[in-house]
Amino acid sequence: MIRTTIFCALLLSHFGTSQVFLKTQGQKIVNQKGENVYLKGLGLGGWMLQEGYMLKTADFAGTWKTENGEWLQYTLTINLTKEYKLHIRYNNESATSSRVSIKDESGEILAQIDLPPTDKEWKTIIAQKINLSKGEKKLRLYFDIGNVNINFFELK
Repeated sequence: MIRTTIFCALLLSHFGTSQVFLKTQGQKIVNQKGENVYLKGLGLGGWMLQEGYMLKTADFAGTWKTENGEWLQYTLTINLTKEYKLHIRYNNESATSSRVSIKDESGEILAQIDLPPTDKEWKTIIAQKINLSKGEKKLRLYFDIGNVNINFFELK
């Protein structure tokens, strides 16, 4: 099972610490080792997301309103070539469904998932199966239709 929690960098100071937290030194951004960190840009909502941050799952941490066209990318190590079920825990307080596409590093769509309104409730949806081969993979969650809070996704 591969599980990752998704959360905003701005919330991190309230919930824990990490060896890879970023800080500013004048106009430079460095990690705790003092190494320069180069950013590739911000999402449409103005958020910067850094890969590799992990926190214990909670209903109040790690979520935010996504916008159309935003995306998150994760580098995963797949230990076994097989068909995985994708689980996404989310809530959608809007009146319409959101949609997320799961893409591989080449941009191929592996799955598209509609996330129906949930009011203020958290729900876990099990999406279609995704075939992944053994090795390091980059998966991108692309928000075709945003306005959804994502708590975590899991491959089983």
